[in-house]
Amino acid sequence: RLFPRRVTAAPARSAHRPNPDAYRLYVLGQGRLTRRGLSVNEAAESFRQAIAQDSLFALAYSGLSMALSLMPWFHHTPSPEVHDDVVVAARHALRLDSTLALPHVALGMVAMQAYDWVSASAELATAVRLEPNNIEARVQYARLLRVSNRYAEALAQLRAAKSVDPASALVLSHLAWT
Repeated sequence: RLFPRRVTAAPARSAHRPNPDAYRLYVLGQGRLTRRGLSVNEAAESFRQAIAQDSLFALAYSGLSMALSLMPWFHHTPSPEVHDDVVVAARHALRLDSTLALPHVALGMVAMQAYDWVSASAELATAVRLEPNNIEARVQYARLLRVSNRYAEALAQLRAAKSVDPASALVLSHLAWT
């Protein structure tokens, strides 16, 4: 061959097996995060406790970044107060496992809150590319597309999310808004 095949490194997926207690706290946090509302603060605390049990648990940092990014909506915390903590948790999660989508969603959400549409778009598009069946990634990307007056693309993202979970209250509520 005249030109050798270009070899690209695969994204780093963490081979780390979490501490069972940390995993239990992570699952508890995910359940609380799904409920939204005031449970978002409880979710953040569960993820913090999971991290205290196992500081190499990427999914716990990912969950923490998502919980913190939702605080302005569900816990009335001003965006600037959580911005740095979201970025730290998300970047740490990605250092531990670069294949995770939710840290990119969290980074995209704080970028939207800072009106940084270019960064938000890049992060959310990355999240959808990494996990096409991730409803949160598609819904948040649709939110960005909607505020950018790209309604047809927003609807396409929401329809893709609905095809994954037709009964998702999160997806159905955003479809109603779009």
